Amino acid sequence: MSDLWRGIKAFKEGQYQEAHVFLEPAAISGSCEACLLLSRMYFAGNGVEQSRDRYAFWLCRAAELGDPAARAKIKRMLRSNTLPTAVKEDVFVSRLSGVAARQSS
Repeated sequence: MSDLWRGIKAFKEGQYQEAHVFLEPAAISGSCEACLLLSRMYFAGNGVEQSRDRYAFWLCRAAELGDPAARAKIKRMLRSNTLPTAVKEDVFVSRLSGVAARQSS
């Protein structure tokens, strides 16, 4: 069983600390689904210390991997100026902010 599937299984069972152990390597390896699940965990503080920065980081990674809902959330956070500064400095987010600025003008 792959790290991703182990992580998903643990997440669905509410075993968030175990899920984190498996999802982080999968996310680092480029799994969009793992990035999304990690962002949810950091947003809610499930199995990890709640962190808006880490939530936004993993959400941004999911957006980079092509998730349209993650892209939309990042754009909304940019428009409302609620995206953490550390994530705003990300190159991908810089590209998105240019797109958001062009769309609002």
